[in-house]
Amino acid sequence: MNEQQNFSASRWNWRPSTTSLATATSGSCEVIDLLQAAHEGTGVVGLPTGYEDLDKILCGLRSGALYTLAARPGMGKSTLAMNIAETLSVKGQVPVAFFSLEMSEDELNQRMLGSYSGINLQRFINHDYDKEERVRLLKDMAKKIPTLNAAPIHICPRTDITISQLRAEARRYVKNHGAKLVIVDYLQLVAGSKGSRGNRVQEVGEISRGLKKMALELDVPVVALAQLNRPLNRTATVCRVSPICASQAALRPTATA
Repeated sequence: MNEQQNFSASRWNWRPSTTSLATATSGSCEVIDLLQAAHEGTGVVGLPTGYEDLDKILCGLRSGALYTLAARPGMGKSTLAMNIAETLSVKGQVPVAFFSLEMSEDELNQRMLGSYSGINLQRFINHDYDKEERVRLLKDMAKKIPTLNAAPIHICPRTDITISQLRAEARRYVKNHGAKLVIVDYLQLVAGSKGSRGNRVQEVGEISRGLKKMALELDVPVVALAQLNRPLNRTATVCRVSPICASQAALRPTATA
């Protein structure tokens, strides 16, 4: 067989795509619907975070996307994540799965109660309010509790969980409770496979890829909190981001896979 025949044979050796025309058309219609909603609405085509400036940048939390919220300890990562969960579940009745690997369920519930009530619980506990004010605040918080109890937020407190276990649990929350957002607090507390343990950069890269695949598989946005190392001295202005930064090289090639 000559070169032209080889070319002809390979050219017409067509194999059907795994994506049907109907599926592709349906996906295109969804994109048009999103653009139409953006045109007629606020420009937010994903889930709103409750922060207008952030929504302008992200256009909302998009299905299938992984968002990494990274900062040093004590900067408010968990509070921000809880506020996003509160906006969606309490105010929007959007089911949220919150995987807390650092704080207990009681602590998260207290934080949400304080946030939703607009009360500084630390000041309340420390008696920074006078007695009459504490009585009034207690009554206000009591009125908020039924609304919080009715919110479709599902807190999963786990101190030890592997990326494969987390994906299985998230799949269950999406299937059984209709979760539209998954939050993981925080990334470095998730364990990788046994083969990746011992090499932290490799392990974090595996976890990041697993979270991205989970977002695509479940077709929901995933918000993963990440801890950055504190600077070695108080005057340092740049904090170390390893191994998070180093793992991004491993994450990028699989971001759309």
